[in-house]
Amino acid sequence: MRTRNRTRTAALALLFATLAGCDLNHQWRCEWYLMPNPDQQWISKVDEGFIPVCARNLVINRENCDLQATLEMAESHYGKKFRYSDIELDTSGRFPRKVTGFKECTPGEPVPFYVKWQEALDDWLIATFPNNLK
Repeated sequence: MRTRNRTRTAALALLFATLAGCDLNHQWRCEWYLMPNPDQQWISKVDEGFIPVCARNLVINRENCDLQATLEMAESHYGKKFRYSDIELDTSGRFPRKVTGFKECTPGEPVPFYVKWQEALDDWLIATFPNNLK
């Protein structure tokens, strides 16, 4: 009986967290990098004057590689962190989408309120239900 209640409580907490706007993909966190895409199949798909790039999050091992950027932009932003939510894309052209810019960030910068709230909720859920969330 006790296990069923804990499981139900954990499920309700996760449902509430999902409905409240979880940042499961870390799109609002300062963890993303713009890196060249080494996959050769993308070379023929980008416009002239552009190179294929990926937005990569090395913390959670996620990436979006359907992007293209100019060589100058890719070089100037290489190794600098940004929030995926701040990336500006031109989706009017053909696929892959063009990166037109983004705001760089530093890990110590203040983050939006909901990100701090989400991190606190994640910590609480892990502390409260360690066996149910692994």
